[in-house]
Parts: sequence; C-alpha cells; structure tokens
Amino acid sequence: MTNRFHLSNRGEAASPLGSVALSQGATASRKNAPLILEMLLPPEALPLLALLVFLSPLALLTGESLLIPLIETIENLWKGDLQGLPSYFYLKLGAFALLSFLGLVQLLFRIKVIYLGVWARGLSRPHPLHVDYQPDAQLSMLALLNWNLYRWLMVFGPTLLLSTLTVGVSLAEFWWFNQTLGSSNMSLPIQFIVGLFVVLLLAMFTVFVFLNGFWTTAITVYGSVAAITEPDLPARTVYERCGRIAFFSPLVFVVYAGYAVFYGLLLVELVSLFAVYNIQDLLSFQANYGLLLACEMVTLVFYLGLSYIRLLAYHHALVRYYAKLPRQLKEQFSTPPSSRYADAAFDRNPWELNPDPPPPTGPEGRFF
Repeated sequence: MTNRFHLSNRGEAASPLGSVALSQGATASRKNAPLILEMLLPPEALPLLALLVFLSPLALLTGESLLIPLIETIENLWKGDLQGLPSYFYLKLGAFALLSFLGLVQLLFRIKVIYLGVWARGLSRPHPLHVDYQPDAQLSMLALLNWNLYRWLMVFGPTLLLSTLTVGVSLAEFWWFNQTLGSSNMSLPIQFIVGLFVVLLLAMFTVFVFLNGFWTTAITVYGSVAAITEPDLPARTVYERCGRIAFFSPLVFVVYAGYAVFYGLLLVELVSLFAVYNIQDLLSFQANYGLLLACEMVTLVFYLGLSYIRLLAYHHALVRYYAKLPRQLKEQFSTPPSSRYADAAFDRNPWELNPDPPPPTGPEGRFF
C-alpha cells in the first residue's frame, strides 16, 4: 500500500485542484498527529510512568539504608567479630526485596508491555508466512515474566551451580590439606593432586559456562519483544527463534552499543545518588527534586528509545530471515489468518520497514 502522504503531494502537483489535495494532506496530518502522540505517550502508561518516577528514588535509597548494616556486618565477620544482625533485620530485608520486585520490576515490565504493544500494532507482519503481531495487555505481561524467568535461569543457573560446586570442592580440598599438613610425610599424597586437578577442571568449566551465559544474554536480546508481540509462544520457542535471527539485522549492534551506554549511565547515576543523598534527605525534603526528576526522565527516555530500536531490529531481522529462506520451503506453507490489527498496519505506522509481498500458496500452517 502506498503512503498516503506521497499520494497527497503527487495529486497536488498533477491536478489543477491543488487546494483539494492540500486539504487532504492536512487532514491526513491531523489524523496522524494523535497517533504519534499515542506512540510517544500512551494514555494507559501515563499513571504508571508517574508512579515509577515517584517510587524509584524512594526504593533505591531505602534499599541502600538496609544494605549498609549488612555490608558492615560482613566486614566485621571477616575481621573475626562473630556478632551478627538480629533476625528481624533479615525479615525486613527479604520483605523489601520482595516488595521492590512486585513494585518496581513489574511496574517497569507493565510499561514495556504497553509501549511495545502500541508500537507493534503499527507494524505489518514481516512476511506472509509469519503471524501478525498480537500483543495483549495481560497475556503479554505473563509471557514477559515467563520469558525473563526462563532466560535468567538459562544464563545464571549453570553458572551458579558450577560456581557453588567449585567453591565447595575448593574449601573441602583446603580443609583436607590443612588437616594433613602437620604429618611427618611432606610429600603430597595422590589424593591431594587428584583433588587439585578436579578443582582446576571445575574452575575451567565455570569460566566456560560464564562466557556461555554472556553469549546467551547477547543472542536473546529480542526475547522480550517476541514474548510481548506473540504471547502465545512458549519460552523455549522464543529462545530458539532468538538464536536463529540474532544477527540478521545490523541494527542489533546499535542495540548492543545503546544498552552498553545505558547501563554505564545508569551506574553513574546510582553511584552519584548514593554518594549525595540518603533516605532521610528525601523524606525531609532536602534533596534537589528537580535534578532527580531530570535524571529520571533522561534515563526513562533513553530506555524507551532503546526498546523502540530493539523492536525495529527484531522486525527487520524477521524480514531478512524470511527473505533468505528457500522458495521451495516457503511454498509448502500458506499465510496465517490476519488479526484485527493487520488491515490498519500501514495507516498506523509512517515508519514501516517493508510492504507485504504476495502470499504464497500451499497447505495451511504456521511456519515460524
């Protein structure tokens, strides 16, 4: 479908009724103005954004005030002071961690679901063999939580398991060596040599698993987008799809660089916040709220901008993935049925990446 802005401008040049074409173009611009505003500030996201901006400094500084005694206790234990914190402190710390997850993390996920859902509805399907993007507020939220749980288990699960095993075996080896150190026989027994070899082998596998976890994090950068736009996909399918299309779009390197800058900026902001303010300053209205608000808005805009680029990169990767498939394979499938967003896809998105090619013929079925 041809862009209607282009049609209006061409009609103005070719027809003596230029005023009619100009009015049609103005009408199209007025129709798209609310659309662009909705893409930038969806109405359902406004109260959530305000709540996130309000709660973020409170939660961060409260967490800092709880972690400081814990860090001091660990330092004292390392120095030999065995006096620990009371049990109710750990209950407060656990309750705060749980409430912070239920509050801030899910609030941020909900905002991401809303924004990606609005943006995805403006994109046509990347290929006739692919289903339309079908974001849903509730299903996409559940799919996003399920995907993040699966992803971080895949990334951190093997690393934590092997790291714990390596530390445990190392401590056992160290204890056994200390027990046998006072014996008259100074030659190292074969058991110690075998144990040391096992420790080194476990350490090598731990490093390998850590690097593999870093690689898994990199290739699953599209996972949250796939989970939100197609919430019916199992987490395993999302993982396999991310592995297939990870580097099909050059935009993925922009995403990597953007997130590296974003996390660096976030780290600088957190260090500065903890160095300058504490929770008492915030509650007694002694903080510079204008500066805090400006930093939060810059961080939020940066994060949402990266989310939009990641959606475009995912869409572009799917387009290129389908374009490189053999024609004989694609002809074995037919186009899936359209969703309720498909008919308005081009009118809703002035930055469309690709038009839909003619659908192939073949038996029905979902290809990818």
